[in-house]
This record gives sequence, structure tokens and C-alpha cells, in this order.
Amino acid sequence: MPGPKRHHYNAEMWQERFVNGDGGLWVYNKKQPDRGVIPLMPKDTFVVGHLYSTVEADGSRGSSAPQFPETPYKRTGSAEG
Repeated sequence: MPGPKRHHYNAEMWQERFVNGDGGLWVYNKKQPDRGVIPLMPKDTFVVGHLYSTVEADGSRGSSAPQFPETPYKRTGSAEG
């Protein structure tokens, strides 16, 4: 089974600490300045294709990124007790 292709250079779990009431992050893409500042979901923010993939000897892409479960981890309580 091939590994993930969408790799975040800022983890989604970190981004989720800064979302607005609708779950989006306010972002500005300097490659598309005409769009201005827009809300994007963490799954679509700070993501690059094959950022942590390896290139195998035959030219195919492998995955050196750790494999995580498909369902995200949920916060169950405060770390302070």
C-alpha cells in the first residue's frame, strides 16, 4: 500500500489550536495575492506533496513518514488535571 502523499510541515494538531469558530485558519497565499486573506481548514494548510517521501532506486516514491491511524486523535481532557 502506498504511503501518504500530502505532508504537513506544520502538524495539523498544532494548527487546530488557532482555528476560528468555523474550524478554519486565516491564511494569505503570496502566490495568489488577489484572493486576500481567506479561511482554510487545517487539512489544507501548510501541506506539500511528497515532502517527506523518499525516492527509491527505481524512481518510485516511498514513504519515510510515520504511518498514523486514519482517524485523528481527540482531546480527552486537560493536561493540567
